[in-house]
Amino acid sequence: MRVLAAAAIIALLTSPAHSEDTPQQRAQKQQKQDLENAYQKALKNTRSDTPTTKADPWGNIRGPDPGQAKQNPQSK
Repeated sequence: MRVLAAAAIIALLTSPAHSEDTPQQRAQKQQKQDLENAYQKALKNTRSDTPTTKADPWGNIRGPDPGQAKQNPQSK
């Protein structure tokens, strides 16, 4: 009988404790969700507003295009 009681106590102690959220916890969750939604909306707007330009990181180092130099002989 003691073994059965001990097993029941162990089972109750290892089971997760479920409790309802307090109003403060619910408000914090709602605030986090609103903040996440605002962030996702801003991220989406930023992506669509940014113009897509071709980047040339070596443009300052590389010399002028040879075909362009022939067209404009005064560039030398």
